[in-house]
Order: sequence, then structure tokens, then C-alpha cells
Amino acid sequence: MKPKTGEEVEVEVNPARELINLIDMDLTSVEFVNLDSMTLIRRIDLAGNNLETIDLDFVEHLPYLNTIRLSRNQIKHIDLGPLAHLDALRVLKLGANKLETIDLSPLAHNNSLGKLSLKRNNLREVDLNPLKGCTSLERLYLNRNRLERLNLEPLAECTSLETLNLAENSLVELDVEPLSGCPRLDRLSLRENKLERINLSPLSENHRLKEVVLITNQIQEAELAPLRGLERFSLSENQLTDVDLSPLQSSTNIISFGIHDNSLSSIDLSVLRNCKNLTHLGLANNEFEDINLGPLAGCPRLEELYLKDNPVTSIDLSPLSSCVSLRKLDIRGTRLERLDIQPLLELPSFMYLTIDDDVSLEWQEINLTMMEQHLEFLKRLVHILEERGEWKKAVRLCDQILRCTPENTWAWTRKGKLLIEYGMGNQKNDADMVL
Repeated sequence: MKPKTGEEVEVEVNPARELINLIDMDLTSVEFVNLDSMTLIRRIDLAGNNLETIDLDFVEHLPYLNTIRLSRNQIKHIDLGPLAHLDALRVLKLGANKLETIDLSPLAHNNSLGKLSLKRNNLREVDLNPLKGCTSLERLYLNRNRLERLNLEPLAECTSLETLNLAENSLVELDVEPLSGCPRLDRLSLRENKLERINLSPLSENHRLKEVVLITNQIQEAELAPLRGLERFSLSENQLTDVDLSPLQSSTNIISFGIHDNSLSSIDLSVLRNCKNLTHLGLANNEFEDINLGPLAGCPRLEELYLKDNPVTSIDLSPLSSCVSLRKLDIRGTRLERLDIQPLLELPSFMYLTIDDDVSLEWQEINLTMMEQHLEFLKRLVHILEERGEWKKAVRLCDQILRCTPENTWAWTRKGKLLIEYGMGNQKNDADMVL
């Protein structure tokens, strides 16, 4: 039960549990007493309260305390001084508060700290110099603050760093060169900042970096790097008019690649030729008049391809016949007049085609060996054709389904309704249809 405002709460703690848990109790203040008998406490959790301040002096009684969680409070200021001698501290969470400044110097000699979270505060600047000595630091979260500039030089000595999240700030520039001293770095998020340029080349020797997120900045210039371990990469929602993707030739482990919502007029997808694990590719909302999908023939695990909102006038889908895992193609908002979808009818997993109503769909025959896998997609395609008023093609498709599965009740019923609704008499074969 939550206490009433101003009510004093006495909490009994079982030392054997090694935990003081006061989560979501609407506490406005807290005082720890009689801690001498609780020296084995390893974790204190005060998240989700209404604390505006807290005195950390109590930690001197808790030499084994390794986790302090103060997230989701109203803390505007906190003195970390008492933590200077808390050698066991491994996790410090101060996220979702109202901090505008913070002095990290008490953490300067902490060799155990593994995770520090300052996300979702109002920090405009943070001096990271005290973290030089935090050689065990693995995760640093500074996302969702108001940072405009940040010197990453101190992190060059954080050789255990794996995750750095600087997303949703106001960074206008950032030198990532110091991160070359972080050989274990595998996730770097810079999304939703105000960066105008980014140079990733200093990270060329980092073979563990799996995820680089640069989405929603103002990037006009991007210098990429041969990141061999890269799995997820996004430069989407920026202001690029040109980008050299060739440094990514050795990034053959890419799973997700996004460069949508830029102003690119051309793109060379050959860097993806050997990306056997690529599942998602986003190229939407650029200025592509021509897109060569040839390199995608080497991406058998590709599941979703987004090409919408580009001024292409023609596109060859035949390379996609090798993308046996492809399920979805979004190609709305183009200048296409017709599209040959035969390659899609040869894919065992294809389900969703999103395309403008005025684009004429063309195909030859249905692959008999894949009828069972394709049936749901073919049903959707019949409805698409019907909604667009292309009833002759809809009937033709029903006929092709029936040739493959003569007892298909759905196809017979759909064809019958089409013939009646559009007054097509007793036509039973698509041979006389005008396509």
C-alpha cells in the first residue's frame, strides 16, 4: 500500500534478502536508520517515487552495496560524494529525473562501476573526465538530455565500454575518434540529434561494433568505415545528397540497413551483395530515378524491402527471385506505369505488396509448386485487382489458381461473384481476356 502524503513509513528489511525495495511508493523523502545490522545489503531500489533530493551518506554503512536505483523521481540535485569510497558499486541509475548538472568526480577511482544511467534528465553538459578511471564501465546512457556538445576523450580509457547511448540530445558535432580506444564497443546510438556531419573512419579497427544508429539528424556529410561486425546501420532521416557506401564492403554481417528519407539521387547497392543475413532494407523517400536491385540477388534472407516515394519510372524485380525469404515489398509513390510481378510469384514466402492503384500489374504464370505457400498472397492480389477495377485480371488470376487447385472453393466463389457483378456472362477461361 502506498503511504499518504507526509506519512512516515517504517520499512522492515530482511538482511538475508540483501535488498531494500521501495519502488513506486510515492515517497517524497527517505531516511535510513539502524543500518549497522544490514551491512550485507547489496541493492537499494527507490525508483518511481517523488524524491527531489536524497542524502547518500547511508552508503558508508553498506560496504557491499553494488546497485543504487533512483530512476523516475524528481531529483534536481544529487551529491555523489559519499560514493567515492563505495568500491563495490557496479550499477548507478539516475535516469528520468530533473538533473541539470551533475558532478561525476566521486566516481573517478571506481574500478567496479559497470553501468551508469543519466538518461531522461535536463543535462546541458557533462564532464566525463572522472570516468577515465572507470575501467569496468560497460554501459553509459546519456540519451534524452539537452547536450549540445560532449567531449568523448575520457572514454578512450574505458576499455570495457560496450554501449554508448547519446540519442535524443541536441549535439551539433561529435568527434568519435576517442572511441577507437574502446575495442569492445558494440552499440553506438546518436539518433535524433542535430549532427551535420559524421566521420566513422576512426572506428575502422573496431570489429565488435554491431549497431550504429544515426537516424534523424541533419547529416549532410558522412564518412563511413569498414566495420566488419556491423549488423544494424541507419542513416535515415537526414539531409544526404550523396554518400559513399564502399567502406561497408567488408560489413557482410549486416541484418538491417536504412537510408530512407534523404535526398539521394543514386545509390550503389553492391556493398550489400554478400550480406547473406540482410533482412530489412529501407530506401524509401529519396530522389532515386533508377534503382538497380541486382546486388540483392545475394541476400537470400531479405524479408522486407521499402522503395516507396521515389521517382522511379521503371524497375526490374527479377533479382528478387533469389530472395527466397522476401515477405513484403512497399513500392508506393513512384512514377511507375506498369510492373512485372512475376518474380514475386516465384517466392515461397511473399505475402504483402503495397503499390499505387494506377500501376498496371503484369505477370505470366503461377508457380505450381508454390501454390500452397502463395495462396494467401494470391487472394490479397485478387482483392487488390478488384478494388482497382481490374476485374478481368482478377478473373484471370482466379482461373490460374483453379488450374493449379481445381477444387479451390474460394477461387470458384470469387470468380463467380466477379462474373456476375461485372456482367461478364459465362466466360470461364482467361484466354479471351484483354489484359
